[in-house]
Amino acid sequence: IGPYEVAMEDFLSSRSACSQPWLITRITVPATKRLSAHERLPMRKAGDYPCAIVSVSVELDDAGLIGDIRIGVGAVEAVARRWHGLERALAGYPPLPEIAEQAARDLIGDFTGRDAVDAPGWYRTSVLPVLVRRAFARLQNDLRGGDQ
Repeated sequence: IGPYEVAMEDFLSSRSACSQPWLITRITVPATKRLSAHERLPMRKAGDYPCAIVSVSVELDDAGLIGDIRIGVGAVEAVARRWHGLERALAGYPPLPEIAEQAARDLIGDFTGRDAVDAPGWYRTSVLPVLVRRAFARLQNDLRGGDQ
């Protein structure tokens, strides 16, 4: 096939269907005014591998409300994916940790946690709202100037 570019979301959803070996040689992330945060819950007994990961990227509108938002979840299911339901639920709201956590609790059924030796599936999904809250707390900290 040769070199080509593909959006990360498309890559994640199609990588298992690729019949040829592939090698990622570059990841391009354009500079934006977006805020982002990454939270993970490592399992000490499993060599610090995470049992759940939440990554959030938001662009706020002029009123300080969430305009564009992207939320990625990893390690909970077999393949990392975006949490589109939570993205839709939070659009138009202020980026407050308590709002994000409650919305995540309301939408936890969007995931079916995978069972593994390091953590059962129910546990992986149950920690997602807390990780979402922590990620939004980091965003709030960044909005206030960081390191507070």
